[in-house]
Amino acid sequence: MPTTNSQFLSSHSLLQAVRLPFWLACFLAAIGITWRTPLASVALLSTFLLLLVTIEWIARRLTATKFILHKTSTIESADETFQQQMMRSKTAEGLDRLDGTFCVEFPTDTMSATVHIPFCPAFDKVPKIQVFPMDTTHSNLRMMPPKMFGVRVDVKRSSLETKRLRFAIIAEE
Repeated sequence: MPTTNSQFLSSHSLLQAVRLPFWLACFLAAIGITWRTPLASVALLSTFLLLLVTIEWIARRLTATKFILHKTSTIESADETFQQQMMRSKTAEGLDRLDGTFCVEFPTDTMSATVHIPFCPAFDKVPKIQVFPMDTTHSNLRMMPPKMFGVRVDVKRSSLETKRLRFAIIAEE
């Protein structure tokens, strides 16, 4: 499924929409600091912190979505030979990162399959991992607790008609 400009525009619009809660949070913080009663200050500052956490979560999801859209555009869905693709890199902060795209082929008459994703070389500590489905068919991805040397992902399909499912993974220290 090639990436369309409308997909990038919608994520850009979402990023623009995130700026409003940020400025609202700043405004609420200023009011909370100048408010006379301690209870009101605590409530407004708590709202401020909640909005900042929400903004951070949305920004991380947008980064991951952009990665998935890019990976989806580089791999054609009609390519029956594709199995997996992994890329190891360093982030701007100097942390180790693995980006991967995997295809699961289901054996006949089974609804689930397990994929082991090795980290070679192993991470220095247990990485934080995010897993995303890449196909439009309904699937359930369940990740086992990650280790420094790899992670196991259980994939369940919704119907027997689905022969292959693709998913993406991001692992960061």
